[in-house]
Amino acid sequence: MDIRLRRLRLKNFKGVKSFMLYAAESDWVSIYGRNGSGKSTLADALSWLFFGKNQVGDTSFSVKTLDESGQEIHYLEHEVEAVLEVDGKELSLRKVMTEKWAKKRGSQSPEFGGHETTYFVHEVPRKQKEYQDEVAGLVREDLFRMLSSITYFNSMRWQDRRKILLEVIGSIEDADVIAAHGDRFIEIPAIMDGRSYDDTIKMLRGRRPKIADELNVIPARVDEAKRSIPGDGACMPPQGASYSGLTARLSGLQNNRAAVLAGDTSEVRTLIADKKTQIDEAALKHQRVAVPFEIRPKKKDAERDSRCDEIEAFLAMPDGELSWQEWLRVLLEDLFVIDAPCIYPRKTKGGKLYALELIDGATVVRKIDQGGRTPMPPDIAYQQVLKGVPGPTYTREELMYRPRNRRSHRVYGFSPVEQIL
Repeated sequence: MDIRLRRLRLKNFKGVKSFMLYAAESDWVSIYGRNGSGKSTLADALSWLFFGKNQVGDTSFSVKTLDESGQEIHYLEHEVEAVLEVDGKELSLRKVMTEKWAKKRGSQSPEFGGHETTYFVHEVPRKQKEYQDEVAGLVREDLFRMLSSITYFNSMRWQDRRKILLEVIGSIEDADVIAAHGDRFIEIPAIMDGRSYDDTIKMLRGRRPKIADELNVIPARVDEAKRSIPGDGACMPPQGASYSGLTARLSGLQNNRAAVLAGDTSEVRTLIADKKTQIDEAALKHQRVAVPFEIRPKKKDAERDSRCDEIEAFLAMPDGELSWQEWLRVLLEDLFVIDAPCIYPRKTKGGKLYALELIDGATVVRKIDQGGRTPMPPDIAYQQVLKGVPGPTYTREELMYRPRNRRSHRVYGFSPVEQIL
């Protein structure tokens, strides 16, 4: 489309009382003058006529004429008209802004009530939407600004600038860019895995929170590993014994104990399996995909909020690995067989709950104070013994140790399997 400006007329526009620009005899017109002489006003007038904005895209600028004291002069019509030649045919556009004044009942003088803008195409009044559609059929606003302003392109978002440049020079394949940089980007195709560049960036940004949480957990795990390293005295075997002999003996005892406590009989194992199946069937009745229950606020009349959804999402995989049903079956195994279910609430460095990890209760040794009770924090309440070697220690707040059948005359619980045997 070939568009040429043939005439531009201003009336009471930003201090210009009356001005007419003729360009009918030439395809090129030069506008020059001192600073403040009105060159930018002409650019603002044409932009306002087309898009209702000044040349930098601001809609809040004022087109009114000011007096010597800087006050607006009222009761004026502010008008811009342009005559264009579009593919050899003449097109006239005109826009007029006037003030609205009305005298209210009981008032002797009219009061200002805002502005009213009228639109004309070929001197025919048009509604605002019709006028905007007429202008949009001539030129897009972003294209007009790029052609009329040397600073507009650099002020755009980099994504938009890239899109425009690719439209001009044609698309560039990701494989071509990677190949052009040799071994520098050799691992990029595996990361992208068939995705586009933009989708790969979105995918990587979505992984950031999870990676950050895992990084926060690392210091706590390092500290836990340091605490589990036994002292020099704990590694010394008794006199006359060897590590290999003690290890073999311990392995045999552990196998025998495991066989007994696990109810290594068909009858006991069948009873345990039946109980787990009953719990699974009860969960299926809820017909929920992730967890067989619904988290709701304590107050009966309170509505569910995002916190309830967050808790349900967390319990769907309590330890970050097993589903709720799988996790529950492991916990029930320790409850039925040894009556020593143990849960370690692992937290991030910031103190936020990260996972509910199951610990073998058979490896946990209770510490008893002088009164025969579990010590209160900060004293140590539990310690793991792994293959005969003292391991990590925990306070009552750090480890959830919950036997079901507690006994006042015994340190540990009394499991259903032990009761049968």
